[in-house]
Amino acid sequence: MPTPLVVSDVAKSFTMHLRDGIRLPVVAGVSFSIRAGECAVLGGPSGAGKSSILKMLYGNYAVDEGQIIVQHENGLIDLASASPRTVLA
Repeated sequence: MPTPLVVSDVAKSFTMHLRDGIRLPVVAGVSFSIRAGECAVLGGPSGAGKSSILKMLYGNYAVDEGQIIVQHENGLIDLASASPRTVLA
């Protein structure tokens, strides 16, 4: 059975438009997997990227690099590159 969630080398940055378009990296090189029945905790100090990781997992933030693979009834889906129709199907 495939692992239900695999996050592989995920990165996210934001563009600061009011600061001449400077790119601010907030998450880089994040990788983890969660097997069926496991619980996981995202820990770290304020500003470490915990909320950004969660927002990438549920699709509120687009992933700049890497993969977020989830097990779906029709196989595996890469949330980082899949269309909304594929994710919701």
